[in-house]
Amino acid sequence: MAVSGQNQLLRGTVKLILSGDSLIIRDRPRGGPPQEWNCGLTSIQAPRLGRRLASGEVTKDEPWAYESREYLRRLVGKEVLFACETIVGGTGNKKYYGVLYDRVEPESERVNMNEALVREGLAEVRRTGGGGGGGPSGSDQMNQLGALEDQAKADGKGKWSQTEPAANHVRNVVWKVDNPRLFVDSHKQRPLNAIIEHVRDACTYRVLIALPDAYYSVSFMLSGVKSPTFKQPQQQQQQQQQQDDGNTGDSAEPGTQQQQQQQQAQPIAEPYAEEAKFFVEARLLQRNVRLVLETVSGQSVVGSVLHTNGNIAEILVQEGLARCVDWSMGVVSQPGAAVKLRQAERDAKKARRRLWKDYVETAGSGGGIGHSNKSEKGLKSGDNIEGRVVEVGNGDSLVVKRQDTGDYVKLFLASIRPPRANAPDADGQRPKVSRPLYDIPYMFEAREFLRKRLIGKRITARVDYVQPKSPEFPEKVGATVLVGEVNVAEALVQKGLGYVIRYRADDDNRSSAYDALLAAEAVAQKKAAGVHSKKEPPAHKISDLAGDPKRAKQFLPSLQRSGRQEALVEFVASANRFRVYVPRSTCLVTLLLTGVECPRTPRRLPNGSEEPGEPFGEEASRFVKELCLQREVEVLVEACDRGGNFIGHLFVDGENLAVSLVEKGYGKVHFTAEKSDYYPALSKAEEKAKADKLNVWSVASTTDNGRAESAASGPASGQRKDAAGGGEDSGPLECTVTEIRPDLSFCVQLADDAERRTRLAAALREELEERRPPVPGAYAPRKGDLCAVRFNSAWQRARVLKSDSTGKTVSLIDLGLEKIINNVADIAQLPDSLRAQAPLARVCRLAFSQPPPDEEDIQLSVELMLDTVANKPATVRRVYESDGVAYVQLVEKASGVDVAELLLEKGLLFIDRRPPMGSKSGKGGELYSKYAAKQAVAFKARLNIWRYGDFRDDDD
Repeated sequence: MAVSGQNQLLRGTVKLILSGDSLIIRDRPRGGPPQEWNCGLTSIQAPRLGRRLASGEVTKDEPWAYESREYLRRLVGKEVLFACETIVGGTGNKKYYGVLYDRVEPESERVNMNEALVREGLAEVRRTGGGGGGGPSGSDQMNQLGALEDQAKADGKGKWSQTEPAANHVRNVVWKVDNPRLFVDSHKQRPLNAIIEHVRDACTYRVLIALPDAYYSVSFMLSGVKSPTFKQPQQQQQQQQQQDDGNTGDSAEPGTQQQQQQQQAQPIAEPYAEEAKFFVEARLLQRNVRLVLETVSGQSVVGSVLHTNGNIAEILVQEGLARCVDWSMGVVSQPGAAVKLRQAERDAKKARRRLWKDYVETAGSGGGIGHSNKSEKGLKSGDNIEGRVVEVGNGDSLVVKRQDTGDYVKLFLASIRPPRANAPDADGQRPKVSRPLYDIPYMFEAREFLRKRLIGKRITARVDYVQPKSPEFPEKVGATVLVGEVNVAEALVQKGLGYVIRYRADDDNRSSAYDALLAAEAVAQKKAAGVHSKKEPPAHKISDLAGDPKRAKQFLPSLQRSGRQEALVEFVASANRFRVYVPRSTCLVTLLLTGVECPRTPRRLPNGSEEPGEPFGEEASRFVKELCLQREVEVLVEACDRGGNFIGHLFVDGENLAVSLVEKGYGKVHFTAEKSDYYPALSKAEEKAKADKLNVWSVASTTDNGRAESAASGPASGQRKDAAGGGEDSGPLECTVTEIRPDLSFCVQLADDAERRTRLAAALREELEERRPPVPGAYAPRKGDLCAVRFNSAWQRARVLKSDSTGKTVSLIDLGLEKIINNVADIAQLPDSLRAQAPLARVCRLAFSQPPPDEEDIQLSVELMLDTVANKPATVRRVYESDGVAYVQLVEKASGVDVAELLLEKGLLFIDRRPPMGSKSGKGGELYSKYAAKQAVAFKARLNIWRYGDFRDDDD
């Protein structure tokens, strides 16, 4: 209510007690923060409270000042009546002097607080007028107050006591805590009695904590939430901070204080800041509370406020006056409080209250609430998965074989980011790493933490969100994974082996145990564990011997001498080919199982095309993965091939893996096993698998050299195996050589495929020119994608090999050519109906041959091959196959010239001294002998590559 003059009655609620004779009374709120009156009690004077000035100087309490303030503080939040007698000051800086009554109704029970303070010896009578504080001498009011004061003196009450030393009634106040972290650690998780002295904004207060040794004035922030705040002008921020640090609200000079505030520019309030601040003031200001100190932010203490009427943080969030913040949510210590805060925020969003009035729930929001997206395997938020872990990724993912369906599903630990590479350089670029598992600090430790706890274990998982596939990133299914009752992600983060992802306030795509993750990360940061450590991270100096024959040969004697030793299977390429880490030698090796041959799995060839696998190839690979992938095994190295691959045995739980494969019908005994100590066990296992017709023995027969050949008709649906594509020798086939590459590999088109090429060209033309012409630039394939490109005015199928500023380098899989496409209009998405057909161009190499070591000689070889067979009728006959590539005999049809024979005779090619096992049997042996004779002629004549003699190593 407005006050226009003297002798007016103010009816309102006590907001704040400034001292024993001064207070703030507020009106009732009407659509916003209400009007306030700064009031002083006339004719009396209370002892002055100590304070910390803006200059940093500290004044102490006068004796009994705190007791005087506390006597009035019981009125905070109650409706009172103030009889105004005098108004001092001008507009915006008024102070009202008068008599305070402790209630409005009933009138008969009102207590005159001016008299009550004097009666209790907590104030003295101001006997002289002036300044608005004194009353007229000789008035009834002054006589009454004087009599009460005399009686208090006679009774020795309050400040007039003769028995209690005045020093016992002076507070010891610590106005600034020098070490907030030590202060919090000393009192952490123990509720402390306190008074909220000042509300800076709805979540930031100045509190007075009462401890046995002293009172501590501390800046305090609510944990887990943040409210709208008040932004100070730049030039006032330092001064305002000093005032907030030292001002408890004492008004020894209230007029001067208000005058200074008026001279300052008004702070800028964010939306709902005023309303949120009033909401807290009306409930907590100068109330007794209990504080739980949880952490420190700068010079402020962060924690929770305990009040009998509820959790103020939760109520603020529920009303849309504050939002949850991740950085401090992890330290919220009260049981269940973090969960309630998240739920309160969801309720506020759903109701669009205040801060969330413009909130729009998107299809991607609600990882912990409910996500509308489904994964490619039909998973959605809230789904529960049970299964066994068969593989773990580099610190943040795992592959699970589901118990109900048997399907394999890749899950990412929700809201977890694995260890990262070293800090960015001056240009903001992180250093590139070729082996992230070993080169990124703590990545190996994170992977090992997950591997040792998860591989082969049964887990339960709850899908929290599905991140759909995008052009840049694959689909991700985020889940909370439990082993028993242990949250795997939480345990990982607590060890300092991962980070918790921070999200925008409106992004609910997060773990259902997000707050527990934040708490775990806070523990790791405090302990300086793992990625949070300031120490030098552990280094893993590992020798990678894959593809490095010279270094592999250097390690071979050591590995052979070590005999049977511990190892870790890092990768399963196929049922009998592995990447293995050997801890004793700190090396990574490729290990090939000796004495057993397994069906091939589908794989991508060097030209980018897909080679289909053999029957039971994938089943054999899965069997081996579930048995030994990322498990600790034993290896016994026997030899090393020319490619740097080690050959030997692998033991899982003491059992020879080769014997297990043969016993299950996933492999066949190779003739090279006859000299092995394990040959009897292998033979016995093979006989049993044959008798039971297990797997490969149910559909296959065995050739002389021990290779399992499929009884199926071809490498793809409706396709036969031919001379250029693998399988049994079916004689020479007519072809055309379309491209010869610098490594002397070449591509051929078979004459038998002419009709198929015609049908494919017609189908491409119909789909991309007549039915659904592509929109230029609408489709941007990535490396490895199968697409359609326009070449020589016709659409062709192609696979993207690389993409750079010059365009996209593609392999035309039906023509056997590599081209650069730099016009987006010449690239289109390949219709699904045309993807399944196998490539109509085959990549081949000349049998038993290796290219020259010198680039000039290679160029001569290429030119001679071009002159002989390029775009001319030729025949090709498969001799053997190695690493998915057919090694063939290529003959120019008209002249009958064998291309390899011609090159060997000219000294532009040399023979492979160690061709694959079995390749020299039958006709292959005859061909090898003929080629050797031609090479001998060139060597004797010192032609081209032999001009300086024999350049080959002993093993070539």
